[in-house]
Amino acid sequence: MPRDNETNRRKIFFVPVILSVIVATILFAGCDSPSTGTSVTSSPKPGAAPSVVGNVPQSLEQFKGKVILLDLWATWCGPCRMEIPGFIRLQEKYRDKGFEIVGVSLDPVDSRGAGGAAAVGPFVKQMGINYTVWMVNNIQALGQYPLSRGYPTTYLIGRDGRTIKRYDGAQPDTTFENDIKPLL
Repeated sequence: MPRDNETNRRKIFFVPVILSVIVATILFAGCDSPSTGTSVTSSPKPGAAPSVVGNVPQSLEQFKGKVILLDLWATWCGPCRMEIPGFIRLQEKYRDKGFEIVGVSLDPVDSRGAGGAAAVGPFVKQMGINYTVWMVNNIQALGQYPLSRGYPTTYLIGRDGRTIKRYDGAQPDTTFENDIKPLL
């Protein structure tokens, strides 16, 4: 009987540890990118419905002279969703100092025609996103800003248009803020 109690204690200890490791892996690694094609939309004004852009680097030209945080994400990606409240705070705090967040949603349209802009528009409104959100028709529209190890992939772009840093997976907003502040 004592041996069964020790086995039970080990199970009780290891189950939470294993679950914690799984959750931490998902949070820090991000979401795998889907194997199907992607659709993306853009919104020219923060809070507006997403609109489609055909070339992300070219579309970023409208923000020339600003520090940009370019976030590649999807509505179905848990780690992506976790970053959004921090992005909203950063946009509010630093917009007047020449900072812009641009989210590029890579929500695919499924075989039934669901997803894409039909999913992203209501999501943007529900979350209260206060920054520009775009979508793309194909992954090639990302140009020099490819998905790295899945979603989210985020790029910090300087006022001169050069990429300063790439972030793979979800990051705390303090990480972004620490990298953004010296550039403003």
